[in-house]
Amino acid sequence: MLDALRGSGCRILHTPDPACPPYRITFETRLGERMGIIAYAFTITSRRTKGRPEDEARFQLKYGKKTGEVYELWQDPYGLYTTLLVGIDTEGSYFVGADPVLHSPTKFYISLEFKHAHVDQIKASGWHVWERDHRQTKDDEGPVEVLVGVLVEGVDTSWPLKASARSSDSSLPPPTGSRSRPSPTCMQWLVSSS
Repeated sequence: MLDALRGSGCRILHTPDPACPPYRITFETRLGERMGIIAYAFTITSRRTKGRPEDEARFQLKYGKKTGEVYELWQDPYGLYTTLLVGIDTEGSYFVGADPVLHSPTKFYISLEFKHAHVDQIKASGWHVWERDHRQTKDDEGPVEVLVGVLVEGVDTSWPLKASARSSDSSLPPPTGSRSRPSPTCMQWLVSSS
């Protein structure tokens, strides 16, 4: 993540301790705006697992030992930090982001799976957005989960200008409810529009 930010012209103001997740990163964009990220970051793997499809990649949400406890993913009540729930490819070529609000609270040791075809799309176009396939019960009427994948070189830190222009569009409905936070579809700053 730090390399991707530096590669897009950012100056890192605070580098997190890799032993202390979640990771707090503060940086200044090439336009001089200061921002922060709280990253719940996990490693993406494609390791063959008994009983799982062969064409599957995943990142497993886990920090430490499996305790069965429920963990609340932190959201900045003041809106200064953006919370990311992200899987990072072990070779450093792409990220996959999920909605941290949809997954909060969460148990650690859950997996977010996706197909190799999605990875192929990310690598072919620089980014890809898709609905996550997962098992649902008859009573599961929850929201559709959307994942966003982007190549590391696709990180775009000019997003505040785009977000500012978008927020002035009066045709967009205002956010509602106490759980209104940016979803993956709003994480436009991850995807370069060029």
